[in-house]
Amino acid sequence: MFVTVDNRLRLPPDASPELMKRLREVTTHANPDYGKKRALGQWVGSTPRTVVTWRKEPDGSLSLPRGATMRLRAIADQLGLEVRFRDCRVSAPVEWGPFLTTPRSYQVESREACVLHEQGIVRAPTGSGKTTTALAVLPELGQRSLVIVRDKNLLQQWRERAERELGLPLRELGVVRDGKRTVGERLTVALHQTLYSEKFPLESFARQFGAVIVDEVHEAAARTVNETVDAFAARARLGFSADHTRRDRKEFLVHDLFGEVIHEVRRLALATSAQ
Repeated sequence: MFVTVDNRLRLPPDASPELMKRLREVTTHANPDYGKKRALGQWVGSTPRTVVTWRKEPDGSLSLPRGATMRLRAIADQLGLEVRFRDCRVSAPVEWGPFLTTPRSYQVESREACVLHEQGIVRAPTGSGKTTTALAVLPELGQRSLVIVRDKNLLQQWRERAERELGLPLRELGVVRDGKRTVGERLTVALHQTLYSEKFPLESFARQFGAVIVDEVHEAAARTVNETVDAFAARARLGFSADHTRRDRKEFLVHDLFGEVIHEVRRLALATSAQ
């Protein structure tokens, strides 16, 4: 059986019914909001019991978020099914210059994990240099890249760091915010609120990037971020955060979108590196 990989995982309509049933189950999650309201004795009539990230497409196929890849492999193995992947992800190769900052050992390990897996979550404590790590990944991926951030301050910080650590002049960096929309030859930094706007041509915009990085990836559980990132079929999809878990316990949406934690920087590594 072939599974198509683009912005999502797509199983054909004639896939094993048992496989599709079990995949729907592992991408259907108990809604913490419902449980909280029940516990408090509040009305739950308009609150769904579950949160679903699978979709039945118009052609009868089943689509799953890309973060469910390992679950798909595991269930197929349990059922004795052979699964092959038809790679339809977007690749947008470009030439990058050298990275101008010498990364620390734990940043090198994070970078290598990102290049190896191409998708997943990197957890690193505050002060560990997550931005430096993410920027160091880009020349290794060799793709036209998009960084998605939550506010204008972070957008400007990423642009300044890209100029300093990648040697990219600000005039060559793309930016998407409010009414401004430019695509850089190598790197673009965008506000997720702008990408989510009804007037923004997200589908055509998404086809231009071979790598997408989300800063503060725990926020990917929010609808504005989740639906935006889900539209990208980029070859690499990576999220960075000090902690991807959430107070509302909806980190399952982050996992469904990005997959598992592919590397975690421990505080001991920071202390050792500083010596």
